[in-house]
Amino acid sequence: MITTSGQAGKIAAQAGVTHLVLTHFAPMSTTMLAALEADVQRDFAGPVTMGTDLLTLVV
Repeated sequence: MITTSGQAGKIAAQAGVTHLVLTHFAPMSTTMLAALEADVQRDFAGPVTMGTDLLTLVV
């Protein structure tokens, strides 16, 4: 299933997610990445991490 960044934020908020990580998006400019994050944060108030190549997360 492919979702928009806004849909991901809405689903994360409804699911009680505490930290959202977005991955698998086309390479973009810093301005476009900021717009994606702003789209997420319309519904999701928690921290958002934008995935990058070789990003390692400890869970």
